Amino acid sequence: MISVQSVIYTYGPDKHLAFPDWEVEQGKHSLILGGSGCGKTTLLHLLAGLRTPTGGIVKTAGQVLSELGGHRMDVFRGKHIGLIFQKPHLLSVLTVEDNLLLAQYMAELPQNKKRIRDVLDVLNLSDRRNAKVYELSQGEAQRIAIARAVLNKPKVILADEPTASLDDDNSEKVLNILEEQANVYNATLVIATHDQRVKSRFPHQLKL
Repeated sequence: MISVQSVIYTYGPDKHLAFPDWEVEQGKHSLILGGSGCGKTTLLHLLAGLRTPTGGIVKTAGQVLSELGGHRMDVFRGKHIGLIFQKPHLLSVLTVEDNLLLAQYMAELPQNKKRIRDVLDVLNLSDRRNAKVYELSQGEAQRIAIARAVLNKPKVILADEPTASLDDDNSEKVLNILEEQANVYNATLVIATHDQRVKSRFPHQLKL
């Protein structure tokens, strides 16, 4: 489901990142490990089609991403890839439901409020459906970001340092939610992290 072959990414004349060949099967869970500056986030962005490799082939959800571009890439990402960033990147002036409706719209999918209610219910967020994002706690906002990532039943879920700013208890909760949601949709889950607390949970790992 994920394949990285001979991938190089160039930031400029003086910085080149070369990534090892790597594959993750459909439905498997994996980590990208390494310290700051090693390229974890860059690789995650390449897997999401947010960046284009300087060389090599990136395949996500069975699609060679370099064959897509612009609007086609945006729609493909919206339908097949769930993204969770370090910060939620929600529109603070909109309600929770409107943020999720926007995710369906961007993927060119029918706007389905029942699906939104179902996802929020699973994540124990039903009572926050009409709340504005700026009214949410940090933990609630992060769970809304997870709801957005799984809303369109993605084939791949990519999470960038989802536990970095969390205490042990909340870190455990977020990891449980990510694993549970990935299992529900048989999605491939990839987490980029330097958090040592996460390592023992995922035996399949790529070290950069």
